[in-house]
Amino acid sequence: MKKKPVIIMLLTIIISTAVCKSYAQDGKLLSVKIEYENFLTESFDNVDCASFRTAFGNTIHQVVLNRKLCLNQFKQLNELFIKKSRNMDVRGVITFNYKKNKIAYCFDAHGYFERDGITFYNKKLIDFLNRKLHLWQK
Repeated sequence: MKKKPVIIMLLTIIISTAVCKSYAQDGKLLSVKIEYENFLTESFDNVDCASFRTAFGNTIHQVVLNRKLCLNQFKQLNELFIKKSRNMDVRGVITFNYKKNKIAYCFDAHGYFERDGITFYNKKLIDFLNRKLHLWQK
């Protein structure tokens, strides 16, 4: 009779470890790719993540950053996401390229990011992007 609770506990630990590991970033951050449209660009409707490339087409700018100092800053800023709820007007996509996987977030001009239908807020990251890319300038 005492074996059953122990087995259940072991299964719970194994499953939770596997789930946590599947969502974790594997390995070292190799680069960060940022695709963006100028924040001053107007659109008729809010642009969602799925429509970003279609809506802005040939005017999308792209930057790939891979300097160690810059990657360390991105790694720290990547830990500051706070889950929020909001409709977004997407102006860019930021992709964190790790050794074994890629994690992409759409972002708007106000510090909101979306991944897999979940919205997050990260004011420090959008401020950092604006300093690097001058997103509010034509």
